[in-house]
This record gives sequence, structure tokens and C-alpha cells, in this order.
Amino acid sequence: MEDANIQYKCGEGTILHHVQMAKVFEDSKTFVDMKLRFPKEVIEEKFRHLKDKTQENLRKFVKENFECENLEPYSPLDWKDLDFSHIKDKEHRKFAVNLNRLWKDLGRKIDSNHDDLRSSAFNLPNPVIVPGGRFREVYYWDTYWILRGLYTCQMFETARGMIENLIYLLKKQGYVPNGGRKYYTRSQPPLLAHMVWDYYQQTKNTAWLKEQIEHLQTEWNYWSEHHSVKVNDRILFMYRNNDEQPRPESYREDYELAQTLANQQDRLQLYKELRTGAESGWDYSSRWFDDPKDQNCDLKYTKIMSIVPVDLNAFLYRAAKIIANFYHIIGNEKMALSMEKEGNNLLDAIETLLWNAEEGIWLDFDIRTNKHRNYFSASCLTPLWAKACRSELLVTRGKQAMKYLEKSRVLGFPGGVPTTLLNSGQQWDFPNIWPPLEHIIVKGLCTSGYKPAIDVALRLAKQTVDRNMNIFNKTGHMFEKYNCIDPEKGGSGGEYQVQIGFGWSNGVTLDFLYLLQLEETM
Repeated sequence: MEDANIQYKCGEGTILHHVQMAKVFEDSKTFVDMKLRFPKEVIEEKFRHLKDKTQENLRKFVKENFECENLEPYSPLDWKDLDFSHIKDKEHRKFAVNLNRLWKDLGRKIDSNHDDLRSSAFNLPNPVIVPGGRFREVYYWDTYWILRGLYTCQMFETARGMIENLIYLLKKQGYVPNGGRKYYTRSQPPLLAHMVWDYYQQTKNTAWLKEQIEHLQTEWNYWSEHHSVKVNDRILFMYRNNDEQPRPESYREDYELAQTLANQQDRLQLYKELRTGAESGWDYSSRWFDDPKDQNCDLKYTKIMSIVPVDLNAFLYRAAKIIANFYHIIGNEKMALSMEKEGNNLLDAIETLLWNAEEGIWLDFDIRTNKHRNYFSASCLTPLWAKACRSELLVTRGKQAMKYLEKSRVLGFPGGVPTTLLNSGQQWDFPNIWPPLEHIIVKGLCTSGYKPAIDVALRLAKQTVDRNMNIFNKTGHMFEKYNCIDPEKGGSGGEYQVQIGFGWSNGVTLDFLYLLQLEETM
């Protein structure tokens, strides 16, 4: 079935190009999220007869032929008015109650009158919790941390439905897309197996697990086929998107940036780099710049397609071990052994090529220079979070990670641990703090089993909870990102204003409240 993709079909001369370049909407995402009022052939014919494509005429054309489409508000049926009486601190308890109520504000479902031929939204089978703000649909890696919060609120039906939505998209697209819109022709950090693992740990629903295992294998095969690379005779993984077009949801920004390059081939490569940067979830960061120290923090120097990321490989290592474990549970020992081998091979590659003994930490690897990229990034602890090192090394690696964090001077900021140490103006850079990265750092330090690292992790978790609580009490909002220098502020920079809601911030905070309560009762 051919969908109506005229509002996100790229290329000069297209409706998308004219509408976005005329700046009909301040936010480029607004137009591609609209639905068609008429069949696409009718709208295309009208566009061909539109002689003067001025901003005023285009604004009128859009108003006549497109309309806003948001998912319908939905109050989750398994939501409960919890009192969180197990939380001893009164202020934390009140905060948890308020966070639980936010799930009802962020609940959405596909419109009952959804027309797949006229919409850019995927017709998902189950309701969702959305991130919030301009992110009005499901997002892949956001879902992992949203689920962590849902479990603390006993919302297991909503959680299962969200996982099944991602599996629905996997079956439909062959991969889990970045988000629930058809213009997202890329994936995001692969955390589906991790989500299924957490749900299984909560419910022990083996019958459901048996239904999902083949889909987890499908995703593993997709990443192996499309994102693996041989580096010094070892197989690792990279983010990679080969679509040589601007992102529809950021069309104007991408196109204008590309026009600053003289060579057409360089422009096409930049589009691939930008799409790949979005696939990483870190859109955008000096982490992906050719040389962050020398190039004025310009996005046109994005070279992520030459970088082997620490976090991606740690995510996939843990995914391989989870899938192997699931095969053991359902009694398929042949596939269990196969996935164990995949995981062990990846672990060997991570240890050999991403571990930097001199710095005492895992670092991204540049395949052009065949060297580590020695810049601080909050992703560096992801292997601890994923247990992507030999078990007998966990405590040692926890100790080394603590030394690295102390040497990098990232533990003393009043707001929390920054994403990087370069203030580039990009949103995945200093001074911004991102809740999923805070979760990875805290859980990674705890997982190490090294007592001083665990103590620091608990301090960081409390710092995050108190910061978010204080801002919420003053503003009534949870933010998508925060500020390491000023704990009274939300984050900034990048392509859009800081968004409120916010799914993964709620989930991480609730999970930290649970972690802190566990510590108090021990």
C-alpha cells in the first residue's frame, strides 16, 4: 500500500522543499506531522497550478490542503493513584505522586479515524506514553526509560503495549524506526531486547517471551547486516544511514547547512552524516565532529560515519547476552550458544579496540586514524552499565572509571554530570545534562560493585532527584534536559527549545527514587 508521502518527499521542486524553505512554520517538524485533507494526487495537481510560491501563498496552500494531526489524549487504563508510602522522605514522596500523575498527561493513542493513506503517523496497535512537547509520538530509545518509570508505577499493561508497538514497527519496517512517523527512515540506539528483558523480570511471562524472541533475533540480524564493520580483524558496530537527502523534519536546517559546502558530493555526504547523527540519539554533539578542538563546533564537520561508538557496542553486547539467555529459558540451546558466541566475540572486540588502558576508560574509535577519540563523553560508562567486560574485572573497572571521572572533573558540577566538556551550542554538549546518560552513569557505577563508586552513584541519583524536584516545584514542569552549571534551569542549544513533559526524565527520576529507597531499607 502506497502512503501519502508528499509532505515529506525530499528534493528541490517538491512541496516539502518549497514549504520548508519559505519558513511557513518556525519548526520544520510541524509540516511533516500534518495529514492530507485530500488524496495526494489532488493536492499535487493544485501545487502544480500554484504560480507564485511566496510564503503567503504557500501558507494558504498548506492551510487549504493539510491539517494538524496529533495523537488523541489517552488516560492509561492501568494507571493507579499511588501514595508511594514506602518513600520515607515526604518531599520525595510528594514528587513521586506528581510524576505518576504526569503519565496521564503524556498518554496518547492513534486517532480512531486514522487514514493511513493521508497520515505520516504509523497506525500503532496500542496506546503510548509520548516524550512530550514537539515529540507527540512514540520514540524508540526514549521508551526504555519511560518503561523504567512505568514499572515503579505498576503500569505493566501500558508497558507491554509500548513494547509491542515497537515490535509492530520492527515487523513492518524491518527495523525499529527512530519514532512513530513514516519519515523516520533510520533507527535509534537498539534497546528493544533490554526492554523485553526488564518486562520479563517484572512479570516472568514466559508465554509472552516465546512470542517475542524471533523479533529480537530479527533486530539483531538487522544491526549485524547493516551496521557492522570490521576493524583490525574484529567486528564492531557503527551508526549508519545512507540516505542522501535532508531530514524532512529538519529540512530547511539541513539544506541551508549543506549549501555552505561547495561540492555536491560533500553535500550528499553531509546529509548522510546528519541522518546518522540522528540515528545515534545524540543529535547533535561535538562527539561526532571531525576534530572538536579545532573546528569551531560547526555541524558541517560531523563525521559520525567514521566513528565506532562505545555505547552502541555496549548496547548490542548486552542485547546479545539477553537474547542468548532468552533462548536458554525457552529451551533452544542451539540458538543460545550461537548468540553467546556473538556476544563473546563483541566483548573481545570492545576490550581490544575500545578500552583505553592509559586513560582507564572506554573511548570511541576513529576508523580513519585507527585511534581512540580521547574526549570526555558521558557515554564512556555504558560498558559498565551493560556489564560489557569480564565479570572478574567489574570492580577494577569501576575503580578505574571513578578515577577517570575525577580526573575529568565532571563530578563537581552543582547540576550533575555534563554530556561532554565542550560548549559547542549543540544540545548534546556542555553544559547540558541528559537523564538517560545520568541513568547509565549511576547504574553503571552501581553495577561495578566498587563501594566508593556506588556511594558516588547514590549521591548523583539524589542530586538528580532533588534538582528535578526543585525545578518541578517552581515551574510545574519536567524538562527534556537540564543544566550542569545552574541546577535551577533546563537545558538549551540545538535545533529547538527545551521541551517539557517529559517521558524519559520522569522515568529516570522515578527509577532513582526507587533506587534511593532500596538503599535506605538495606
